[in-house]
Formats: sequence, structure tokens, C-alpha cells
Amino acid sequence: MHYPTDINLLWDATRKTIEISAERCHSHGLSDWRQSAYNLRQFKKQFRHTQRLKHSTSKDEQKRQVKQEAVRQAHRSFLEQAQDLLRRAQDTRARLKELVPTQAVLNELDTFIQHAQRQSAQIDQRILQGQSIAHEEKVFSLFQPHTEWINKGKAGVPVELGLRVCVVEDQYRFILHHVVMHKTTDDVIAVPIVEQTQKRFGVLDSISMDKGFNSTANQDGLKEIVKVVVLTRKVRLTSQD
Repeated sequence: MHYPTDINLLWDATRKTIEISAERCHSHGLSDWRQSAYNLRQFKKQFRHTQRLKHSTSKDEQKRQVKQEAVRQAHRSFLEQAQDLLRRAQDTRARLKELVPTQAVLNELDTFIQHAQRQSAQIDQRILQGQSIAHEEKVFSLFQPHTEWINKGKAGVPVELGLRVCVVEDQYRFILHHVVMHKTTDDVIAVPIVEQTQKRFGVLDSISMDKGFNSTANQDGLKEIVKVVVLTRKVRLTSQD
């Protein structure tokens, strides 16, 4: 998975829209996308040009403004090309709908058109209008839409892309239970995963977890399930701790 940016997600969505449109046209005898390879090359040139432009760090205000305008113009041209290609794809979809008896043939095309429309709107909002995008509105992968942005807060690896997985191991490193943590965090999963493990095995006497799982509620909740609870606290320990 590549690092997600607004423009490379729009490139991915538009590329897949063109490829699917061309394949569907070939299968059903339409000539709409005979030059699809050429269309992709031209769009990719504008994508690479936009990708190479960086915001100025100059102390000269005039230079910063000139560079900023160049960045906006490149994004504007990139968006215009994308919108033109998407309009063509939607025209193709309308023609295909008359030929294809089932919606299933169009579902994949619809998915990537919607992705492209969303990314176009977000680029316009962020770059051209200077507004921020709410985190919950962002998509980090078109092909693995469940992907989440995980702030690790560690030196060298500040961010990871994927899904958290919570794993329960016994003292011999055998895996007893696991949970894929979709849109949840360690502190939320602590008590439920121990309850589920205890229900499956019934012999848990102690549990230890790192500080990400710690909270007063989890301390109290876990003590009702197992005899010994070891949760690293997020603050400096007292002598009693």
C-alpha cells in the first residue's frame, strides 16, 4: 500500500475508472475508450507534475505566494482533467446500462467513480479553498477501504496504515484469542477480550497489559474477572504501585 495523498488517491480512482470503462466497452462492442492508454498517459503526466510541486519554505512572502499559486494551478489542471475523464466515464456508464441486463456489471465502475468524485471534492476543498478535511471523511486506501490511520507515536514509525489487532497469549506464548480492532482502541477492548477469553477457557488467574489498556474502569472491570491484574499506568508510579 502506498502512502495516501489526495492526488494519488484521485489518480488511482480515475485510473481504475478508465480501465474498467475500457474493458466494459471492449466486452460490449462500444468504441468510447479506444484511446484509453493515451488518456491515461496524459493524465499521469499531469499527476506527476502536480506531485513534484512542493510548498515554498522561503522567507520571502512574494516567492511563497508565487509558488503557492503554481501549486494551486497544477491541482486545478489535474482536477479539470479528472472531471473531464469522469464525465466521459459517466456517459459510457449510461450507454452500458442500456446494453447490460444486470447492475452487477456496473457496480465496480460505480465504486471507482464515487471514489474519484469524493477525492476531487476533497482536493478542491483543501487546496483550492484552503479548508481542512475532517478525519472521519478521509479514505486511506481505495483497494482496502477498511484501512485506518494509526498514530504510533514512536521514533522512526510515527504512523502506520492498517488495522490494530489485539492478541491474548498464555505464559507459553500460545494464542488464546484475538480481536481485529476496527475503529476501536486498546482501552475499549481490554475488558471484553478478557471476558471472552475467560469464557472460552475458564482458567485465567492473571492478566498483564501495557499502558495503552490502562484506565480506572479497566482496572476495576478486570479485577472482577481475574485475581491478579497488571496494567502499566500512564503516569509516574507511586511507591504502593
